[in-house]
Amino acid sequence: MDQAAAVTTSQERGSLLDEVQAGLRRVLAWVKEGGLVRVARHELFIPSLVAILGLSLMFWPIMRQVFRMWRDDDNYSHIILVPFLIGWQLHRRRDMFDPKARKTAPMVLLLLIPLAFFQFIAFVGDWWALQSVCLVAAIFGMVWALFGGNWAWRALFPILFIFFMLPVASSYLDANTNELQIASTTVAEKLLSLAGFTPMRLDPTSIQLNSYALNIAVPCSGLKLLVAVTCFTCHFILFARSTFNFNFMMLLIIIPLCLLMNGLRIAMIGVVGEQFGAPAGAAFHDWSGYIMLLLCFWVIFKAARLLGWKE
Repeated sequence: MDQAAAVTTSQERGSLLDEVQAGLRRVLAWVKEGGLVRVARHELFIPSLVAILGLSLMFWPIMRQVFRMWRDDDNYSHIILVPFLIGWQLHRRRDMFDPKARKTAPMVLLLLIPLAFFQFIAFVGDWWALQSVCLVAAIFGMVWALFGGNWAWRALFPILFIFFMLPVASSYLDANTNELQIASTTVAEKLLSLAGFTPMRLDPTSIQLNSYALNIAVPCSGLKLLVAVTCFTCHFILFARSTFNFNFMMLLIIIPLCLLMNGLRIAMIGVVGEQFGAPAGAAFHDWSGYIMLLLCFWVIFKAARLLGWKE
């Protein structure tokens, strides 16, 4: 395919921004045509509201914890995007939800009885991981009860995506932050050496250049980048709906990519600080995280192209 044909094909397909704008226009048209009124009159509108209220009361402690994590912990700043990504995934899978296959199953609500017991035990024991599992299981049960097993199983992966906004692995991540710090420091040291600098490793998480010191603290461990990139990659996998090999290879690049990018970020902070002074290094530190995150997204997109994703 020549360049002109490629440009024509790209224009016909449209960019992601064009798709988003078209989607917004469809939503506005749906609202103007009375879509909200039709939803309010639907037979499942009131049961759905009751289900949402019941889940909110039953799992209020973990919902409050999720809000605190989003507000106070930079590692979970992506939480606000998760509901929108789930909506995007469900919209992408809309062809899988046959209206004729929708069938309520109220007996499934009986499963909430043992879930309520486990939720109480988890609340008393302050076990956020168990509370997270109970919440996702309860949401799956509610979807099954309202829309039937066929719809629930087809929505399983978007429902499991809720785990990205829950503290299911917070204790594990906290326990392994130091290993991430050390690994990122090692990568940064190697990159600085390749760039012609003479880094000196003072301790596992500190590097001294000629006139600038790098102290890789917990916020620079790469945990935030790892969580965000993992979330985005899993969303991309669910969105692409490709083969098992494609999914496996996409997951396989997450950790090496995050270690390389975080090490590159640390090394670049060192270069800027060494060449232009500590204030310049501090300023680059504050903005470099966003640069590396966008660069990771670009690499993931290119990797998907190499693995055969054509959309």
